[in-house]
Amino acid sequence: MGRITLSGDRAAVKARRTTTLAIPTVFADVTLDATDIENDTATVEHDNTNTDRITLQRDGLFWVHYNMNFDAIGVTNATAYIEARVRVNDTTVIDGSLSSNTDFDDNSIEGNDVQNGLNCGFLFEGSAGDFLTLQVQYTQVSSNDPTPDILAGLVFEVLAQFN
Repeated sequence: MGRITLSGDRAAVKARRTTTLAIPTVFADVTLDATDIENDTATVEHDNTNTDRITLQRDGLFWVHYNMNFDAIGVTNATAYIEARVRVNDTTVIDGSLSSNTDFDDNSIEGNDVQNGLNCGFLFEGSAGDFLTLQVQYTQVSSNDPTPDILAGLVFEVLAQFN
């Protein structure tokens, strides 16, 4: 069996959120206020005006990844179900982009909270002009009123899979 060898730099964007974000109860776009890597804006770039978007400037195959951690809920014995997904052009959820986890505070556990996170990576075949947007939401599971936050440091990355 042959091995795939990649040579040269890949066009990539790594955008990040530097502040916490209260997770809404319906899917909403995540704005990203820092661009850590953007090495080829003719291929893929973080939009400086619509900061929730990463725009594909060329047709091709892209590796998409996001990672985030939650702040424990500030209500004792509360549980929230948290989901994230990526949409293309603010219309279509990309297959394979949905990830979910639970955030809860349990007074039977020393320290009372269990912090979790989400991450997801997937391939996407995109067209020039497409833009990708990360979205999050939570569903209240317990009878308490949790308000989970995403911690500062959430990342959204897109890497072109061609030379």
